[in-house]
Amino acid sequence: MAILSQNAGGQIRSYEVQKLCPEGVYPARCIDIMDSFGVEEPSYDDPSVKVKKDKTRFLFSVQTANGVELVQTFEFNISGAPKSNLVAFIRTWLGKAPPPAFDTNNLIGEVCQLSIANRTSKKGTAYAAVGSIAPLMDPSQAPAANAVEIPGGPRASVIMDAKGGVHETMSSGHGEAPTSDGQGGVHVGTVVVSKPSSPEDAGNGSTSGKDPF
Repeated sequence: MAILSQNAGGQIRSYEVQKLCPEGVYPARCIDIMDSFGVEEPSYDDPSVKVKKDKTRFLFSVQTANGVELVQTFEFNISGAPKSNLVAFIRTWLGKAPPPAFDTNNLIGEVCQLSIANRTSKKGTAYAAVGSIAPLMDPSQAPAANAVEIPGGPRASVIMDAKGGVHETMSSGHGEAPTSDGQGGVHVGTVVVSKPSSPEDAGNGSTSGKDPF
């Protein structure tokens, strides 16, 4: 997987979702994850200082009354801190906190219930935002794993069958050795480590994040 290094406000690291998913509450399935490593952005403590952070974004297929649509989350900072937006998102999704060294690639194929809201970015682009996530009581309501194509192809290195079962999970480095994050944590693919990190900017979560477009 490519390691990105760019200033905040540059090209948006997102899936090219062409159709706007209507607002509502729907059964859904996680079908891909986009990781971006070494992204430069202003420091939380001092905006004049640039720091590098690792980011991740989830792509869901959503079963609506008119067919299957695609919806993506905002970017999360990759952090295993208990109060991080990513851990809170996964905890609400699964109904429990992820264990230490949890690999987010394991979420590909997992079903959920999404509340979708339509918003307009400062640039005037309409998009579907994930308002909330919850466990799905009836997994059979979720779209099949192959119900829709992933724009630009999968970013995560997994093999998934039509029912959403993951048969193989590899690191996003495609077999490379684990690497240090420089803070005592280790990344193997996208791993949510248990080591706390610095505070996050308000809005890196999926429900109150910055405009992705």
